[in-house]
Amino acid sequence: MDPNVDLFGDPIPSNWGMRGRPEHIATDENALKIKVLLAEGWSNGRIAGALGITVPTLRKHYFSILGDRAKMRDRMKAAHLTKVYEKAIGDGDTGALRLLDQMIQRAELRPEQAPKPKPERLGKKQQADQDAKEKVGSWGDVLPPFEDGKPN
Repeated sequence: MDPNVDLFGDPIPSNWGMRGRPEHIATDENALKIKVLLAEGWSNGRIAGALGITVPTLRKHYFSILGDRAKMRDRMKAAHLTKVYEKAIGDGDTGALRLLDQMIQRAELRPEQAPKPKPERLGKKQQADQDAKEKVGSWGDVLPPFEDGKPN
């Protein structure tokens, strides 16, 4: 066992055993763990707990990775699709071909997730006018229709 790593394989900081909390050492393994956990939708607090560090330490050492939170799921899906494609086409693996076909079919069935435009907000007077035009009271069948405040 390497004397510079702890039981979990994490590097031991140079100030270990001295006064104060030992400084966190950012590693590529931790960066990969964070990317995977972000792709799974974990919060910063949950990720920090899994790594055994605080949220400020997580932000300090892995700020650039945390900024790509929205892209991580897409990146993971793309990597997965690429691996399946390579296995299916390169090796001719029938299981990979079947999985690739399923992934493509799911992508075709998924509706576009474009954001829906928000309806225009009306002012109080405009909303009252619109409500008056849309809603006909109990006298609507008896009175003549009005346009621009004048009877027809």
